[in-house]
Amino acid sequence: MQKTVSSPFRRLAALCLALCALLPACLSGGPASAATSSPRQTSDSAFTVLLPPFENQRPGEDGLRAVLRSLLMENGFRVVEPQALRDGQQRYAGVSNWLSPEWRDGWLARTGADHVVFGKEDGAVLIVGVYPGYEYDESPNELNAYRPGEPGEKQRLADDIGSAVIENARDFVETDTDNKAYALSRQAGKLKAVLGRTDNPFFSSPDNALDLRLALVETLLGLDDQVEDRQVLEEAGAALAPLLASEKDKPDIRGYVWSLSIDRNNRIGDRYGDEDAILRAIEGCRALIGFPESAEDADTMAWAYYELGMNLRLLGRVRNDLDLFRKSNDALLKGLGRAPEAPDWTRGDLHSQLGLNKLDIAWETEDPALLNDAIGHFDRALENFDRKESPWSWGRAHVNRARTLLALAYLKDPAENRDRANRDLRSALEVFTPRSFPGEWASTASGLGRSMVKLGDESGSAERYREAIALLTPAAAQAEEAGEDWTDMTFWLGMAHEQLGETTGDAGRFEAAATWYDKTLGGLPDDDVDLLPYTYKRLGYVFGKLGDGKGLPEYYEKSGRHYAIAATLFARSGDEEECALARVQEGRNYLFLAARTPRIEAVDKALAAFTEALAYFRKNSQPVDAALCHANIARCHLRLGERLDEAAHYATALEHLDEAQKTLTAKDHFSNWLDTVARKGSAYAKLADHYENTDYYDKSIAAYASVLDAIRFEDKPALWVDTQADLGMTIKRKAALTGDAAIAEEARSHFRAALARISREEAPARWARVNNNYANLLCFLGRLSRKTDSLEEGIATYHAVQAVWNREQFPLQWAMTLYNIGNAQLSVADIGEDGETAETALSLLLEAQDNIGDQSPRFKDDISGRIRAARALIRRLRRKSPARPTT
Repeated sequence: MQKTVSSPFRRLAALCLALCALLPACLSGGPASAATSSPRQTSDSAFTVLLPPFENQRPGEDGLRAVLRSLLMENGFRVVEPQALRDGQQRYAGVSNWLSPEWRDGWLARTGADHVVFGKEDGAVLIVGVYPGYEYDESPNELNAYRPGEPGEKQRLADDIGSAVIENARDFVETDTDNKAYALSRQAGKLKAVLGRTDNPFFSSPDNALDLRLALVETLLGLDDQVEDRQVLEEAGAALAPLLASEKDKPDIRGYVWSLSIDRNNRIGDRYGDEDAILRAIEGCRALIGFPESAEDADTMAWAYYELGMNLRLLGRVRNDLDLFRKSNDALLKGLGRAPEAPDWTRGDLHSQLGLNKLDIAWETEDPALLNDAIGHFDRALENFDRKESPWSWGRAHVNRARTLLALAYLKDPAENRDRANRDLRSALEVFTPRSFPGEWASTASGLGRSMVKLGDESGSAERYREAIALLTPAAAQAEEAGEDWTDMTFWLGMAHEQLGETTGDAGRFEAAATWYDKTLGGLPDDDVDLLPYTYKRLGYVFGKLGDGKGLPEYYEKSGRHYAIAATLFARSGDEEECALARVQEGRNYLFLAARTPRIEAVDKALAAFTEALAYFRKNSQPVDAALCHANIARCHLRLGERLDEAAHYATALEHLDEAQKTLTAKDHFSNWLDTVARKGSAYAKLADHYENTDYYDKSIAAYASVLDAIRFEDKPALWVDTQADLGMTIKRKAALTGDAAIAEEARSHFRAALARISREEAPARWARVNNNYANLLCFLGRLSRKTDSLEEGIATYHAVQAVWNREQFPLQWAMTLYNIGNAQLSVADIGEDGETAETALSLLLEAQDNIGDQSPRFKDDISGRIRAARALIRRLRRKSPARPTT
């Protein structure tokens, strides 16, 4: 938060009155209800005065007190005179009684008075004192004696009281109090009301009129410190405008007026990126530096050069102009040249700004030397800031040094520099506490939390992520409660939970991450181009992880959908590369969804996503990424070929795999080459199934064999197991086409090799797939030999598979396995002529048909044919024995 300007031009008026600027209260009930008022008193009076009896006043006498009361009331002051101060137990008994806090504060609260006027009279002489309500001395300050009956004396009295009211209003701006924003807002309203009455004798003198306007500007800037509201700054500008014109030729005041204008414009420029305001601030700094009286004051010159440097830096950031940063450095160095006689905090501020300049330039140039220079300036700033006297500046210098060290960590010595940065952030948190500086505490805790996430990424330590969560959670809550932007904090909370889930394998952490990312989305505007696309991207990732961990297809659908939104947002922001990468992940998750559900549209979405990504990688000459897209597009066409029973998709898949292999060679990309060859084996096998062509089976077998020749189980366990099983299944299909039982036995050896290396506990989905295909082989052998033993073993294996491929997690595979069981049961019934088993088979086949979804026409014909066969078998068996009702 910015601080109210503290310029060397601030005049310290030697007046002896003080204003009590306290929270107003309505006069209702209690002793205050007995207050007297005059019908001449205005309803929109600016200040409320509590006027107790004069110290030496005798009962029934009013004298000069009545003159003072009339003077106040006739000119806009609201005067309250509770009867209880005149008599009763709480009767006024002089200043000593007033000094009792309980007695004094009670009356202030009951009357809502802004200040209290004490007085005494000595014949024709009136002596008046005003007691401040926010700072208590041993006795009230007193004015000189006045003779109200003489010419000009009443005006002198009004001038002095008005001057005291104004000066104490200005002092109140820098006074600590509860509900400061409310109190300053009320004070600004009172000052504006007084400013609007040009005939008021209390404020009509030239000095009082000037000081009244300055008091309003200072109060509005103080209010802006609390609420950061542009409308408040616009009001301050409107109040300043006449002063900038009328005081431009007055050396005793113009410097201070310009300093207020500089401060106001700097706030608008810094907070709202308003280039015109920054330019006005720069103009003001140069005007201030050019005043002859400024050159004689080292403090003023140091301050002016500091403001000039800071605003040149702001302009450089708005225009992205490094030359302006260099001009800012020149101004700040000139300020340092005038700073030896200035207070230590001035030198500290100048070094802090120089450090920030170096940091900004280093971000653009990636020059570690500049980062080291910046660290040196922050070091010197800390030498000049006293932790107790300037805790905010001391803490900010630590934060800025930490930022610089974190930037340096990207270029060299990451562990060391990040550790140093974390120490700085922890030091800052010693002064930035939730109570003293809640906003700074939240942002600093957030910065340390983000650093802990990155440290966890580098070290793999789960404790770093837990520490990040402990820092970021209350920081985000504090920021949200204060009405500040918390979205960056909740985003990093999501990151911390996500990475903790990666490290510990705890799926619950991914759910927590999704919750925080979703909250982040709720706090971001729809047109955000910085955090919004990355939040959707991270949500896509954690939903994909939840899909892997929980095995529920809907998570893959959510993942694909969020990646799709992320890709669209990246495209809108102009980041084509991130768009392409998001499209790849979108495609992968829609393929995962298609593998588990009968939804063919998921394959179409995957194909569209990979095709868009491929266009980008081709255009930008990224051959490896393009080759991987070709491989993924081939996977999509293999799925479409299965679902639509269209051989053209298998041929297209082979074309894309050939394109992929041009880049993904065995020499340069061995792992990807293996995957591509294995997929070619799958494509050839599917072509063989479609055309019932043994040549394609031979090409498939050769592809799988080349993969197994290139690796051992220890090299790539998952690929080795999958390839053994796929090779076994291809040989089985060739055996089914040729009727060669010897070939089928060869297939059995490949399945047994795969099953010997895999367990249900370690890889349940892969175990289920291999066993499902092995059960297919067993049932084929049973049908070939017309022996039920092999069929029964196959059925038992299918049931074991279905325990893994359950209906909730693998709806497509569950239905396919149900079909396989029904088909195997039908074969058993046919061989054994068992009507009861045939009816069981028919029931299973019908249930499978209802749940199979979008499958190829050939498969639909096949399952319909098996249902017809089951019904025919049941009818035939009924003719041989008494029938039962059919399903």
